[in-house]
Amino acid sequence: MFETEKPLPIESRLYLEIYQPSAKYKDLIFSLSTQAKVIWVSPVRKLGLALLKSLSNGVNKYQIGVKFTEIEKEDKDRIIEYVERIKRGSSEKAAYRSAPSPLMGEGKGGGV
Repeated sequence: MFETEKPLPIESRLYLEIYQPSAKYKDLIFSLSTQAKVIWVSPVRKLGLALLKSLSNGVNKYQIGVKFTEIEKEDKDRIIEYVERIKRGSSEKAAYRSAPSPLMGEGKGGGV
């Protein structure tokens, strides 16, 4: 999935160049080339003033879902590992926010 300012037609064929950070070396970026087709398009929903500002500034307005049609196994594995790493990081942050704070009294919770 990625965001764009204009919707793309469903079934559009895309040639993508994806840049992804290395898991081991944070300063190293991998580039992989692949082909995909558009399988869904969804407008980005923003509320109130944020919507007006985004429209006037030309900020992304559509999310585009794709299905890879041609991708090397090694590149696919890198993408899967990257997504799993992000998911682990998100769940670790959620667990940290919901953990009781040692500064709070017993039973009062400590989530942010």
